[in-house]
Amino acid sequence: MRDAAGIAPVPGQRRQRIHDLRHTFTVATLLDWYRAGVDVQVRLPLLSLAAARLEDAFTAESEAQP
Repeated sequence: MRDAAGIAPVPGQRRQRIHDLRHTFTVATLLDWYRAGVDVQVRLPLLSLAAARLEDAFTAESEAQP
């Protein structure tokens, strides 16, 4: 998934984990919603679902690779 998204490892640093990607996505989404004046409490279930799907996609990809 990282390769498909064009996320290359930074030389001299470890490769990003799914947790890192999920955290960045979640924080960025929450900030966007707060800035837009959206009712965040109403949208939290959507964010939870999106984060779970991201994890599922990464797990499925990891299991498919040798």
